Amino acid sequence: MRRSSDYNFRRLAEFQALNAVAIALGANWVITDMILLRMNFDLSRFGVIKSSMFLLPALAYWVAAGLLRKLNCDRLVCLWCYFARAVLPLAMPAAALLTDDGRILFAVCLIVFSGGYTFALFANNSLLAIYKSALPAAEFNRRGAILAALPGPVSALTALGGAWLLDGLDGDGFFRLLLILQLATLTADLPAMSAVYRVRIPERPRREPVRFGAWLRPFRNARFRPLLGFGFLHALWTGLLSTYLVVFLLKIKNFPPFWIILLELGLSLAAAAGASRAGRLADRYGYAATMAAGSAVIALASFGWALMPASALFLTLFLFLVYNGNNGFLSLTLRNLEGNASSGLAESGGANHYVAAFTLEQSLGGFSGCLLAGGLFAVMPGEGEGRFRNYFAASALLTVAMTVFALHWNSNRGGKHVLQTNQCRP
Repeated sequence: MRRSSDYNFRRLAEFQALNAVAIALGANWVITDMILLRMNFDLSRFGVIKSSMFLLPALAYWVAAGLLRKLNCDRLVCLWCYFARAVLPLAMPAAALLTDDGRILFAVCLIVFSGGYTFALFANNSLLAIYKSALPAAEFNRRGAILAALPGPVSALTALGGAWLLDGLDGDGFFRLLLILQLATLTADLPAMSAVYRVRIPERPRREPVRFGAWLRPFRNARFRPLLGFGFLHALWTGLLSTYLVVFLLKIKNFPPFWIILLELGLSLAAAAGASRAGRLADRYGYAATMAAGSAVIALASFGWALMPASALFLTLFLFLVYNGNNGFLSLTLRNLEGNASSGLAESGGANHYVAAFTLEQSLGGFSGCLLAGGLFAVMPGEGEGRFRNYFAASALLTVAMTVFALHWNSNRGGKHVLQTNQCRP
């Protein structure tokens, strides 16, 4: 059993690393914001485009979860959907080379963002279901956290090279080189597909009928519902923050894209180094307590920068801990723990439904955050950098809500042992 789990862990690590290379240029926030800025979209459209990634893809996966559970072919879903995720972003530079029509480019971006995230959602959630079958329960959080953190450094390193080559280019030169780079990185997906297919897990179609009640079971589960609430708040804050943070760094702070992605690389390396420790904390103290502590530190960092905007120290601390809501050291750690929890807390054989329910709630939060971002930014006082800072400070109120929610969740559900792996029951 130990040998089999080690083999599976190695194959999954191989897949995560190679797939991260394949999707890096199409999934990196800095690269995508460089694309949107060079397409000359108004800032108000950024939120609309980014919001398209969330709600409809999550609804599609939630509806399909029962069928996926019945078919029980998570490896095939994972490898083909990640392949599609890597291919679809080719449409953006291709469209930009063919037309300057803003309406067409806007439509293409909506299709790429929503379609790409749909494929990513199916693939990632099937991957979490694979974790449930492939990793031993005693080491689920530790190994799952390592696997979840692994793609970050690889993807950032790949995007770093791309940003260095693309920075300074405009017009057709930018989009032509981007298309070539995307095609080159796409080749890494072939060995990635092979790696995930070689993971040894039982996959036989289930003969049971598809029951509608199975879709609702995670929402009825009293032990699982707090995770849904926390995930919604985290995603709502992430949607607000990520819509404009990279734009702020590029346009207001004039940070070169290379240095922003270098920051991402450093953060992903730090998160990967701390992933095992974070998993052990969740094993020891439970998800709720770990998430409460992480959220509290995020809130302090966010308001520290808001109150002392001229301080380079607080800006550095904010970017290190919080960057983009999902990519800072602590925010990324929380996201990875949430993903592991959605699978690890599922009933036996029910990972698809539980992961789908969590993703639906999380995506609803991200969709709402991105959609509200433009309106919130428009009503913020000030101009230039001051307006952005006021916007980020207002967004940070949600980190306080996350902390209070997690503390309440922890105190009401049995202290340190709340929501540890495999404690969830129907």
